[in-house]
Amino acid sequence: MPRSAAVVLGWSACLLMVAAEAVAQQSQAEQAVRAASKAYTDAARRGDVGAMAKMWTERGDYIDSQGYRFNAQAMLRPQPGAPAAAPGGSTAAPAVQSTLRMVTPDVAIEDGKIGSITMPDGSRVGGRFTAVWVRRDGKWLLDGVREAAAEAPPLSEKLMPLAWLLGEWAGQADDTTLLMSAHPSDGGNYIVREFLVKGDARESIGGEQRIGWDPESKRIKVWSFDSQGGAGEGFWRQAGDTWVLDTAHVLPDGTKTTTSNVYTPQDADRFVWEVKPAAVDGARLPAMRVEFRRAPEAR
Repeated sequence: MPRSAAVVLGWSACLLMVAAEAVAQQSQAEQAVRAASKAYTDAARRGDVGAMAKMWTERGDYIDSQGYRFNAQAMLRPQPGAPAAAPGGSTAAPAVQSTLRMVTPDVAIEDGKIGSITMPDGSRVGGRFTAVWVRRDGKWLLDGVREAAAEAPPLSEKLMPLAWLLGEWAGQADDTTLLMSAHPSDGGNYIVREFLVKGDARESIGGEQRIGWDPESKRIKVWSFDSQGGAGEGFWRQAGDTWVLDTAHVLPDGTKTTTSNVYTPQDADRFVWEVKPAAVDGARLPAMRVEFRRAPEAR
């Protein structure tokens, strides 16, 4: 065998070994996350809120289907004098189906749906959820859970051009994970879009946007509110194959910012979000580009 061919085959073997090891490591990580998810579900069925609280990070937050945000550990912390587990647990807990995606070796996103359950009034409800798992000191913990109602009203005709925004989305920029969720609200006259930005070295930032038709300007308008107390508004406009959202935002300290966000749908399951250099009291901030992928449907 020629020496060059032997070298190529040798390198190929090394690459295959490295690839196989990476796949094995990812498989092990997925199994560990699945085990943690099952342990959490089992604790929920037992009504063991103490065990559930220990499976959250200190700053982990839970957002319900109405958009209300809670610190999970504080919400699950047993009250003085109350038992750590509810007597008998909850044997009627709904079935959970989910898919898992490893964003980084230490961050995983679980998307799923919860089987319908019967409420006290006899109605049946179900829903979807997105959970963010992070590995801390070798242990997988929940860092965020967002729920969404299973049923949603159809969009109004004025908002149909933005129907591609609906659903659950996730993107990654360096060590930062970005989550977005959009669903119709108020009979389809608005799109409510929630976002969550999680970074390893800083506090998570969340917020909500309400998108609707402005009859005065005859344009699609957005009102934004973030978890740090900032607020803003802007307008959507279409430019060829892209959508541009120009916004003016006021930070909690009164600082004013303007940004131009460009959204470019790639296909039904991907879009690119680009933030053009922003102006903050005359200073320019760097641009950002993130590709978002739709969360897979739970089977």
